[in-house]
Amino acid sequence: MKCVLWVTEACNLRCKYCYINAGYKVAPTESLESIIRLIDWLTTIRIEKLIIGGGEPLLRKDIFDILKRSAKTAETHLLTNGTLINEKSAQKLVLSGIDSVSVSLDSPAPEVHNEFRNGSFDAAVGGIKLCVKNGLSVDIAACIHKKTLHMRQA
Repeated sequence: MKCVLWVTEACNLRCKYCYINAGYKVAPTESLESIIRLIDWLTTIRIEKLIIGGGEPLLRKDIFDILKRSAKTAETHLLTNGTLINEKSAQKLVLSGIDSVSVSLDSPAPEVHNEFRNGSFDAAVGGIKLCVKNGLSVDIAACIHKKTLHMRQA
């Protein structure tokens, strides 16, 4: 079994199609202790893969503590928009022991991605490159839309 765990609704982007309206509202954030208890409980029901997402989970100051705990108990995957990944955070992701990272990238065409995700193409691609450089397994999470469905990389 696998589980998706949103650890925050906060986000640094305002994507046009955000289904949780991340970043627009101030929602209570669960404490680190509550999330750790939940991760431990998920282990007891035999969750084998834990997908950590949000809003943007890298906005949490304690995200690496969450990832480390999760990685000790289950295969762990981080969902991120990639824009907050720098050299230091990429190295911390590796040290956390997670298995992979998924970065939101809706199109190989910057102008299409930027239309949906606040001009974040360069930052997202930069985050992907830093993850790969540091040895992380990376996949792309694309929101399929009529503007992206028939696009091809040149």
